[in-house]
Amino acid sequence: MALIKTENKLALSSFLSQGSIVIFNFTLVYYLRECGIDSVGIGIASSIYPTLYFLGCIFMPKVLPCMNGKTRILMADIGMALTGVILTFLRNEALIMIDLVFYGLFQSLLWTNMETWITGGKEGGELTSRLTLFNFSWSFSVGLATSFSGFVSEYSTRLSIWSGCLFFLISALLVASSGKSYDSKEKKEDVIEVDNSSPLRFPSWIGVLLVYTGYSLVLTVFPQYALDNLGYSESITGNILLFRGISVTVAFLVMQKVRAWQKGVGPIILSQVVFALLTFLLLAFKSIPAYALLFALYGAVFALSYNLSIFHGAEGAKERHKRMVIHEVLLTIGTIVGSLVGGFVYQYFSFKTLVLTITVISLFTVVFESLVLVIKRK
Repeated sequence: MALIKTENKLALSSFLSQGSIVIFNFTLVYYLRECGIDSVGIGIASSIYPTLYFLGCIFMPKVLPCMNGKTRILMADIGMALTGVILTFLRNEALIMIDLVFYGLFQSLLWTNMETWITGGKEGGELTSRLTLFNFSWSFSVGLATSFSGFVSEYSTRLSIWSGCLFFLISALLVASSGKSYDSKEKKEDVIEVDNSSPLRFPSWIGVLLVYTGYSLVLTVFPQYALDNLGYSESITGNILLFRGISVTVAFLVMQKVRAWQKGVGPIILSQVVFALLTFLLLAFKSIPAYALLFALYGAVFALSYNLSIFHGAEGAKERHKRMVIHEVLLTIGTIVGSLVGGFVYQYFSFKTLVLTITVISLFTVVFESLVLVIKRK
C-alpha cells in the first residue's frame, strides 16, 4: 500500500466506490419490484437517497465541522456498506425508505471530499490531469459495474447488493492507508487569494443539471420500460448500459488530449442540444444494437457536461470545496427530479410522454440560455 501514491489510491477508491454505487442503483430497481413496490414507489425510493445526499452536501459539513475529509470519506464507504447490507433484509416499504435515508446521508460525505482532496491546490494543466485521473477511475467502473450487476441481479438481487457493499469496504481500506487529506487551512500556500472564477460555470451547471435528469431517467425508468415493453432481462439491460459506461471513460480520455472543450460557450450549448436530440431518439430505437449505440453517444455527452461543470466550477475558484458542493448538489437535483417525475409519468402516462417532456424542457432551456448570452453581449 505504501508504494502506491496517494492520488492513485484515491483513484482506485473512486473506482470501487462508484462501481458500488452503480451496482446499488441498478439493482435497487429490481429489488424493489421483488418487494411488490410499483413504479411510483420505485420513483419515490430512488429519489429519497439523492434528496438526503443533496441535503447532506449542504448541511453535513456544518454538522461535522471538525472532521477532516479523509474521515468523512471513510464514514461514507463504511456507512453505505452497512445500510446496503441492512436493506437486503428488509421487505417493508416504509423500512426500506428509512434505510435509504441513511444511505443518502452517508453518500453525501463521499464525493465533495474526494474531489476536494484530489484537486486540492492544482490549477491549469495539473488540475486537468488530476480531473482526468479521477474521471477515468469512476467512469471506467460505471460500465463494468452495470454489466456485472445485470448478470448477478438476474441470479440474486441480494447477492448483487452484497457485492457492492464488499467493494465499499475495500475502498475504505484504500482511503485509510492514504496520506493526509487536502485541507486548505493547513496548506495556506496553495490557497488562491483572488477569485478568478469563470462565468462559464453558470451555463455549465445548467447543462449538468439537464444531463443528470436524463441520467436518472436511464437508471430508474429505462430498466422498467425494457422489462415491461421490450422483454429485456436484467443482464441484457446491463449490457446495453455498459456501452454508456465505456463511452464515458473513452470521452474523458479524449478530453485530456483535446482541450478545445475548455474554451468558450459553444461546447456547453452544443452538449445540451445533442442531449435533447439523443433523449428524443429513445422513442425511435427498438433494437438492442440501436440502444447500445444511443447510450454510447449519450455517454459522451454525459462526460462532456460533467467535465464542463467541474472544470469551470473549480478553475480559479477561491473556495473550491463550495464549488464541488454546488456541482454535486446540481447532479443530485437532476437525479431527484428525474426519479420522481420519471416514475410518476411512466406509471400514469407513458414512456413516450416522459421522453418528450424532457426533450422539450431541454430545448427550452437551450433557447433561454442563448437569448441571455445574446442580450449580455449587446
